[in-house]
Amino acid sequence: MLQHSEHLSLRTLVPAALSLLALVSPQIGRGADQFGPFGPSVLYCFYECKPASNTRLIETTLLLLANQRPDVDASGVAIPHSRAHLVFLDGNERPLFRSFVDLSGNDLDEINVCHTIKANLPTALAPQAGVVQISIQDGVLGLPADGSLDPAKFEVGTGVVVWNKNVFGSFFVPPFPNADPDPFGATGVVRSIAKTTCLPADPHVIIADPVAIAAVPRAQVPPVLIERTADPIPAD
Repeated sequence: MLQHSEHLSLRTLVPAALSLLALVSPQIGRGADQFGPFGPSVLYCFYECKPASNTRLIETTLLLLANQRPDVDASGVAIPHSRAHLVFLDGNERPLFRSFVDLSGNDLDEINVCHTIKANLPTALAPQAGVVQISIQDGVLGLPADGSLDPAKFEVGTGVVVWNKNVFGSFFVPPFPNADPDPFGATGVVRSIAKTTCLPADPHVIIADPVAIAAVPRAQVPPVLIERTADPIPAD
């Protein structure tokens, strides 16, 4: 009797499982196709910038942007470099300003989000939390050095991944004089670190236009790069 019951259960469960797999598999494939072979062209990162005027326990956010592609392909043909356009928003969806970094093959740039914000906004207006929208553009060679763009010539890029690194510790932050933007510098004591990847814009939830994000009408400001990731490598 027990064997007959188990047999009936398997006959019922197996077709149901196969039906579920058939339903889920196209969704998985569709997501991969939407993002292309190297990943999405629009990403979203959160940031936390807790206020402080001197050395004490605070939280700050760093973003690491890496180009997955090399300079040339297997045939020796040059692969276009990428430009990451960043739009900084506060916690109330208001765009503050925009910035950009150029990424050559296998390049890595690390941005101190909180120092970038505090360097370009009065302390009273600097948000404690918000979002950074990142739009990827290909074909850096020949693009304007000031970050301006022609939407008609915008080539949507892929192949850039971004990590979010939240750091908790004691270190100097603006407007404190001689503030070191690197939490791991001589004046910093890092207590803990949390890392995660920034999320791609979900094509099933939102239509994220990389051109519109890159061209948001806000002032263009330079990002604060740390850990010797600026190009060319800064002198000691």
